[in-house]
Amino acid sequence: MLPWIVRYRFRAFIKSSMWMIPLSCALLAILAAPMVRWVGAGSHLPLMEFDVDGARALLGAFIAASISYIVFLASALLIALQLMSAQLSPRVIREFTLDWSYKMVLGLFVFTFIYSVAVLARTTPVVQQFPLFIAIVLNLASVGAFLYLIDYALRNFRPSAIVTRISTQGLRVIEECYPLPSESSEKDGPFELGRPVKTFPHSGKSGVILSVDVKGLAECARQTNSIFVLNPQVGDFVAKGEILLEVYRDGVDIDDIMIEKSVAFGPERTMEQDPAFAIRILVDIAIKALSPAINDPTTAVLALDQLHRLLLKIGTRKLDCELTTDNSGQDRLYVAKPCWQDFVSLALSEIRIYGSGSLQVCRRLEAMLKNMLDLLPRYRAPALIKELELLRRGVEQNFLNPEDRLLAITPDALGLGGGHHR
Repeated sequence: MLPWIVRYRFRAFIKSSMWMIPLSCALLAILAAPMVRWVGAGSHLPLMEFDVDGARALLGAFIAASISYIVFLASALLIALQLMSAQLSPRVIREFTLDWSYKMVLGLFVFTFIYSVAVLARTTPVVQQFPLFIAIVLNLASVGAFLYLIDYALRNFRPSAIVTRISTQGLRVIEECYPLPSESSEKDGPFELGRPVKTFPHSGKSGVILSVDVKGLAECARQTNSIFVLNPQVGDFVAKGEILLEVYRDGVDIDDIMIEKSVAFGPERTMEQDPAFAIRILVDIAIKALSPAINDPTTAVLALDQLHRLLLKIGTRKLDCELTTDNSGQDRLYVAKPCWQDFVSLALSEIRIYGSGSLQVCRRLEAMLKNMLDLLPRYRAPALIKELELLRRGVEQNFLNPEDRLLAITPDALGLGGGHHR
């Protein structure tokens, strides 16, 4: 069986690669063309009576159309991603490389192009009608896919669709990383372990922690009768030589290479085991929308809607350090994770500061904080009350008129225009 790190890198490469599907479709078309000729040898299609000149003209038009589709799709995606990067956040680009719709449509265009070229190359004085019929079907499918992609892009490139998509992915990661419901209290880490008997510095390239093989590390700790503590969180940048893992108890005969291959590093954060990154992206979108160059508080309110959704989910989950035990119930692995205060500060502090002069943002934050105070467990309240107090101080400093201050602290889920009736 392949090591965990190899399987992880292979899955990540397949998921994020934009050229693997088109290349596979090109190879498949090369193999499919002779098979279609063999299947269609001797067959007669009553409605297909193309001669050589007609078949070559039709296939030439199909080839030109397929190239146009490919060029248009690549150009449109590059332009759209550049605009989104400039207006929303550069972090949204990677999320679109994971979308299979664009890859599959591009693969269909490439398949149609290669197949049409292969059929044209074999168009002899005796035209086989069945391969030509398949080329017609593929091009009709390409036209349909092209029209579908235009509609799909128009719907999914809107700011509301982008923030909703990021939030939905974040919710899925939250449920995977925090499967247990919240308790009346939480602990931050294994403080009673004392001094570590051994430490493992990071020996590879400096980078961001993307994922951790929890089961593999726990099994290594069990075999060596040790307790491992992974202090850097998923999403943290770890420089070469920085302490990656601490070992408690025996710590004998631990394989350094196995430890290093149980943690995946990369150049930038991903959402795979890092729900805080979904919040980071939404906050980036909000504060960029609040910048004087863009000045779009409505987009910031859209991001706050999704942050509200994520914080409500996080507030109902158990957030203390991830603890993995063996079959006997013995602690084996602690993995550091953000606490509730970390999530609240990440989601609200920057937006509160940059949006302190916006009526929409202040009113939406007021409504968001009061709603969470009503719905979440009582021990989540201190962090929310602190943010509420800081918000009101900011309102007092930025709004000089008493009427404006009263308007700014009126809770409004719409930002502006929906609070007075409450």
